Amino acid sequence: MVNEERVKLMTKMAIFEKNEGERCLRVAEYRRRDYMAICGWAQFCLGTLVYLLVVLAYFVLSLKEKLLEMSWEEMEAVGFKVVFFYVFFTIVYQVIVRIRAKRYYDRCMRKMTKFEEGFSSLGKMYKREDEYTAPLEYIENETIL
Repeated sequence: MVNEERVKLMTKMAIFEKNEGERCLRVAEYRRRDYMAICGWAQFCLGTLVYLLVVLAYFVLSLKEKLLEMSWEEMEAVGFKVVFFYVFFTIVYQVIVRIRAKRYYDRCMRKMTKFEEGFSSLGKMYKREDEYTAPLEYIENETIL
């Protein structure tokens, strides 16, 4: 006989495992602090690359003629602004990345906890069914530790 409750639980677990389980399993391998550090470093490198490309494109497209006519003091001022905005961008971007990584980690861990609870419930269902359908001789001969 098919237990509908068990089938529903197994279906939910299979859907989770197929859709989100792989990503959440990868996240669950790390502690929160380690996961946030990995995300932070990866996004720091990516953010730096994007910032450099944007600054380079800006200089090439709009300041090409102006750079040739600028004095050394004006170039220092522009360089200071570029570095200042880079530091500002990096700090803001890292805060955003860490908040998002923490939320994603917490969400995955909650889902993994529910997934593990599903396994526990499934095991209890099987155990109840085995006890209910076990032959009488088996139950009488079973020793309790």
